[in-house]
Amino acid sequence: MKPIKTKETNHSFGPPPGKEDLIGNLPCSVQEVEDLGVFIYSVYKPTDEERQAIADGWNIRLGVGWIGSFPPVSVGITHLGEL
Repeated sequence: MKPIKTKETNHSFGPPPGKEDLIGNLPCSVQEVEDLGVFIYSVYKPTDEERQAIADGWNIRLGVGWIGSFPPVSVGITHLGEL
C-alpha cells in the first residue's frame, strides 16, 4: 500500500534528516476532534493484488514504530480517493 494525497490532505510528514533514502513522505490530514484532541489521518491505496487479498479474506496488519511511548492508533476504511 502507498500513502496518498486526498482532498483532506493538509500536511505532509517528511523523513528525518539522513533517512531520505529509506523513508518517504507521509501525506496526511491534521484534524481537531472535539473532546479528543488532534488526530493525524493518512490514507493508503492498496495495490490490485492487495485488494484481491482483502477480498479473499486476508486480514489487515497495522505497524507502529516504537518511540518510547505508545501513541493512540486507529485503522479504518474511507471513501477518499487519490488526488
